[in-house]
Amino acid sequence: MVKKSTVKYLAVSLLKGILASIIGLIGLIIGSVIPALLGLSAPPVPEAVDPNLLMLLYIPVGIIVPITLGELFKRLNQNFWERFLSILLFNYLVYGFLQVLEQILFTTTMTLAYGTISNLIQSILTSLAIASLWKPSQTNVSIMSELPKYFARRKAVDWAWRIILAWVLYVPIYLIMGVIISPFVTPYYTDPTLGFGTTLPRQEDIIATQFIRGALYLLSAFPIIVLWKESKNILGLWVGFSIFIQIAALPILLAYWYPLAFKIPHAIELAVSSFAQAFIYAQLLFIGARK
Repeated sequence: MVKKSTVKYLAVSLLKGILASIIGLIGLIIGSVIPALLGLSAPPVPEAVDPNLLMLLYIPVGIIVPITLGELFKRLNQNFWERFLSILLFNYLVYGFLQVLEQILFTTTMTLAYGTISNLIQSILTSLAIASLWKPSQTNVSIMSELPKYFARRKAVDWAWRIILAWVLYVPIYLIMGVIISPFVTPYYTDPTLGFGTTLPRQEDIIATQFIRGALYLLSAFPIIVLWKESKNILGLWVGFSIFIQIAALPILLAYWYPLAFKIPHAIELAVSSFAQAFIYAQLLFIGARK
């Protein structure tokens, strides 16, 4: 039987998630206005998309990100401002900037300047909400003090090959999963009559972009790796799930206009790549508490 305290905790988490999702939606709206004030044109909306319906969907669907990140980052025991900056780094890079880079490659509707600015506003407000609503039981850990201790526990050459390997392994994971799902999704990228605004880039552009994305994925997760005090496997699960929620679950659930035959292969692809890279990070870079 589920304890009353557990039910209460879940109910409160749901309410906090709804509030944070509303705040994120406000950030999304503000983020669409600021680029216009700066003279940046909004990307064209694909024919199949109703922006009003998309905004309505964001509140119930968007709760999964703040709840997941809130529960993750409260485990690190940082003070408010460190927690906010760590969440912002993770959320903005993973859900914001890295998704923009991917959209620039595979769609005809996104520009770097517009996506960078609009997503930043949303991430700032969302991260402030998460840091405020999900508070750790204690705030006695700082990345500034833990970072020197972390690097002191291995030799520089050992760190070098581990960090480089954790970075570059993302690329073959991405490419292999792309090859596996390509027979199922390629028709949706090559048929402009569908009105999805999708396109297929050159292979060399894909590879070059993934080296950049691999480095930024690693950067986004690094504070979590440094401050993590639980087991290596739990670290891999939390980081993998948190990446998956941001790059797959939320975007795919919001993208109501795509058919399931397009979304399911991508969901499987992103689930495998998210957890694979997270467990690589845990295996190569996690040290654990000093005995």
